[in-house]
Amino acid sequence: MGGAAVLDWMVQDGERLANCRHDHPFAILGPQPTDAGWTVRIWMPEAHSVTLLEGGQETLMRAPNHPWVFEATLDHDPGSSYRVRVERGGITHEQHDPWAFRSEWMGDMDRHLFAQGNHHHIWQRMGAHLTEQDGVAGVMFCLWAPHALSVSILGDLNSWDGRHHPMQQRMGGIWELFIPGLAEGSLYKYEIRTQDGHCYQKADPYGFQHEVRPDNSSVVARLGGFAWTDDSWMQQRDSRNP
Repeated sequence: MGGAAVLDWMVQDGERLANCRHDHPFAILGPQPTDAGWTVRIWMPEAHSVTLLEGGQETLMRAPNHPWVFEATLDHDPGSSYRVRVERGGITHEQHDPWAFRSEWMGDMDRHLFAQGNHHHIWQRMGAHLTEQDGVAGVMFCLWAPHALSVSILGDLNSWDGRHHPMQQRMGGIWELFIPGLAEGSLYKYEIRTQDGHCYQKADPYGFQHEVRPDNSSVVARLGGFAWTDDSWMQQRDSRNP
């Protein structure tokens, strides 16, 4: 294990991430193969230090290219099992790396049917879904924003700061990101930046639950978790003629 070299292109990518203008964070973040092995890059805005926890070893990560892009080299692919210890603002916590989870949520058939306008169960793909990736529980976010320059997830998890969780653009204008450890009931929105630089905060058009006005955030929820209390009304309805 070791440090990292300064890369001009990585400096530019770091600035794009910091300015919420990156549409392909998987290309640089998470485990990346190199000629010497593997480099793990963690995007952690305003962090004082980040330590990689992998295979029983702890490695203090360096930030040679951008103050918020922390890196360490390994001689093997760590997959998505590693965690990081983050020190920021006097608070220390541990977490999984969102950009280590790369499996596509929307498959080829989903995209094909959606593009045709024939996907009759698109709510099972779009929105915020409590699920597991590689055995780790969290929330998969999926949004269609074909003309966006970049999309980020906002919420209590990142103090509503769009710099922290940039999403990955997939084919067909689909944006995805799995956030490990996020729980049911979490509030969220999408921060969408247009090609001409305008920035909008939007509730999830496929969200399963939302706050009541004047608040307007979406809420991570399970579709099957709502307790209906209309049994009496349903029985009366069935006994009447339409």
